[in-house]
Amino acid sequence: MNNSLIPTLLLCLLGLCLSNALSAQKNKFSLEEEHSACGTATLHEEQLAIDPQLQQAWEELEKAAYQAVLHPSKKRQANYTLPVVIHLIHDNGPENLTDAQVILGMEHLNDAFANINYYDQGIGVNTNIEFCLARRAPDGSATTGINRVQSPLTVSTLAQGLDVKALSHWSSFDYINLWIVRDLSLGSNGSLAGYANLPMLHGQARDGIVMEARWFGSSNANSGVQIHEMGHYLGLYHTFQGGCVNNDCALNGDRVCDTPPDQSTAAVPCGASANSCSTDTDSGFATDQDDHYWNYMDYGDWSCYGEFTQGQTNRMTFFLDNARNSLLMSEGCNDPCPIATDLSIDSAPAQVQVGTTLTFTLTSSTLTQFEWFVNNVSAGTGPTLTYTFADKGDYTISVVGGNGNPLCQGFDFIDLEVTCPVTADFTASASQIFVNESVLFTSTSTNATSLAWYIDGVFAGSALSFSEVFMAEGNHEVVLVAENAICSDTTGIFFVYVVHPCGQGGTNRLETPGKRPSQIRKLADGGLLTIYRGSSNASIHQIVRLDNNQNLLWAKDVNIGDHVLIRDMIEDPSDNGLLFCGRVEEQGDDKGYIFKLDAAGNYLWGHKTILDDRLFNYIYPAPGGDFLLAGQEETFPLNDTVQIVKIQTDGTILWAKTYSGLTLTDFEVMSDGTMYVSGDPPAYPTFSSAVLAHLDSDGNVLWGSRYTDPFLRNAFHYRFSTMTENDAGGVVISYSVQDTTFKKFDVLVSLDTNGDVLWNKKYYYAYQPSNYETEGPVHALTRTPDGGYVFYSVLTNDLFSVLVKVDVQGDILWSRHYSS
Repeated sequence: MNNSLIPTLLLCLLGLCLSNALSAQKNKFSLEEEHSACGTATLHEEQLAIDPQLQQAWEELEKAAYQAVLHPSKKRQANYTLPVVIHLIHDNGPENLTDAQVILGMEHLNDAFANINYYDQGIGVNTNIEFCLARRAPDGSATTGINRVQSPLTVSTLAQGLDVKALSHWSSFDYINLWIVRDLSLGSNGSLAGYANLPMLHGQARDGIVMEARWFGSSNANSGVQIHEMGHYLGLYHTFQGGCVNNDCALNGDRVCDTPPDQSTAAVPCGASANSCSTDTDSGFATDQDDHYWNYMDYGDWSCYGEFTQGQTNRMTFFLDNARNSLLMSEGCNDPCPIATDLSIDSAPAQVQVGTTLTFTLTSSTLTQFEWFVNNVSAGTGPTLTYTFADKGDYTISVVGGNGNPLCQGFDFIDLEVTCPVTADFTASASQIFVNESVLFTSTSTNATSLAWYIDGVFAGSALSFSEVFMAEGNHEVVLVAENAICSDTTGIFFVYVVHPCGQGGTNRLETPGKRPSQIRKLADGGLLTIYRGSSNASIHQIVRLDNNQNLLWAKDVNIGDHVLIRDMIEDPSDNGLLFCGRVEEQGDDKGYIFKLDAAGNYLWGHKTILDDRLFNYIYPAPGGDFLLAGQEETFPLNDTVQIVKIQTDGTILWAKTYSGLTLTDFEVMSDGTMYVSGDPPAYPTFSSAVLAHLDSDGNVLWGSRYTDPFLRNAFHYRFSTMTENDAGGVVISYSVQDTTFKKFDVLVSLDTNGDVLWNKKYYYAYQPSNYETEGPVHALTRTPDGGYVFYSVLTNDLFSVLVKVDVQGDILWSRHYSS
């Protein structure tokens, strides 16, 4: 074999030098760079991934925001005034800011939103949104709007956010809660300046902003942190959200049409220019624009900040008029009641069962008029409320009190959970059976007075136990509904897998002493090809071909050296021959090996590599009837070379090229003959990245990129495990990633032919127990005839395989988990 090294692809550890094919490193689908100062996007993605209801609520809000862009309303307030309460979480250190510095930080916030004084750079607009330090506390009493709480949680991580907020919280229906701490971090993955919750969490105890004390009011530039995070709180994304995609400016990127597409997070010097996208004119702009690194929602130099655009203003006021509308009715900015008001709901249980009737009472010495609410719906007036809980779920019981003076109001609320005493569960005698066999199902439900069994969605009976005979092959879904007179519970889906018994019409038994099957492939004629691998010390593989009735056609030993390993095979449609690739040991060294058999299993030709420690992993057809092979050097650490060979059907090598500094994890050949190579960069670098390169049909590098993900904890887990072609001629790549809470998510990212992100989706399965993780990487990714994709991975406890079907945009159509 000709192993001459044609100019190599140098995937350098830090610079990703791609033989002059790439001028700059791209981090295309990272929502947050590792040096990022804002944790909002990380928090937002985590919240949506683990809470399908929250995901749906946010999608509905975004749909309404999109319609508001298409059909802008003429009805809007001239000015918005929003109450803010500052919770200083301190441990008697410098984070316990003076009142003067808090007031100065609020002045900076108001100046920026009004586009005046220092922040008037001649580029922004007046948003007509202003903020007040609360003058009126929730109980109607006077307040400075500054609340001091001593706690060691002044040093905290993003994961401890709920603990910080639990120290002090005013109703987020009526106040913007802003918690200030000394130090804030992602954990072991870098520091944060702050983070905020987007509007879909309005009214919840976790809603608000958290930031470090060092920035608030310490200088005009440093106050860019609370300005930036307030933009998030009011519904703004980062300007670089979604990268360069700009097909619809109201739907892509940051969903604001007068901020140009942006995929850079670099801190550009003030007065300089930067332009990371060339898609500006696709939607909204007449000419290509520089990145707005001076925009408050960018990651530019804070001293350059000076812009909220009119489009951003419109988006913020949309959320104020809708999701955050209750702030506009808050009394927080009004003068306090001239007398101290007191109002509290007397104690109530935290949990009750469906059907329970409770009477709530209150205590107040200054208020005389009361209205009660259950989940924000008026439920009665007077000093007591009697309510029957007819449905299970989470409830908030609140009361508003007054005394006829509009300045004097009180408010209190309690949360309780309503549960159903019924628990549905059952056992099954088997989960995998043959056709015409039965499974016995027995209910182990508790507190139920009636049962309803369903098989494949069809009612199957109501007995305590019953036996079902399964006649049809495939997976069958079994569900049990248990209920009593007031509520019900439903089990998850139990799968019964039904197969035909082996040996219908006779069993074909192959004698393969000392060997075990390692691969099985279906051939074009409907037959099967099975590769049997020798034991650890055996040198012989056996290749067996069966016809479409599984009758033996031939069996051939592959005796070409010691420790043979066959990694991939493919049929040659030109002559029905079979090509194989892998490695073989020769005089103590591993050689990459390619060979071909004819349709009858006769040896035609073969090639071994000259260099040692080689392995060919993949073989694919190339346009024109040729074939492409990809492999790598197998030394440790895996950071040496990838080799790609183009070969003709008769064994003639057209070219062989070597690419340095990359470990091969997947190789794909596109319909146009171009190739994608994915792998790990050298020596598993600490910046936790994976590499993807696009080659033309002759093996020349078109581009290469190193990608990072904000949730990474361990670089070993971050690799593009498998990929497949998409409609755009690019690839959909897959990997698994672990977040700061030690949960792992499966991820699909669709790239165009330039490596730009079309979409990226992260998956955490609703049935996945909270203490389980997916065992990355994704093990297989396949395109389906309808244009979607199917992939699977495994839960770390090794009890479940997860099979997922998504549509062409990566949205889940269904997912199934199968017990081992």
